[in-house]
Amino acid sequence: MAIEKAGTLDRDKVRSVLANTEFKTFLCFGEFGPDGQANSYTPPIFQIQARRWSWIYPDVIKQADLQPVAGR
Repeated sequence: MAIEKAGTLDRDKVRSVLANTEFKTFLCFGEFGPDGQANSYTPPIFQIQARRWSWIYPDVIKQADLQPVAGR
């Protein structure tokens, strides 16, 4: 997304776009610092429930509550 927005592969220009843009993906929002490192990414957590992936964290994409798994 940053490369497309910068319109080039130039590292400095792509890094500048990263540092000045909030990215919205299908999983989360992302912001990056001046060095290009993600500084606001919250990794999503999912659990397979009834043979389907269910997102359980963070709340903005939550589809279900965490279900305990029976002991083995």
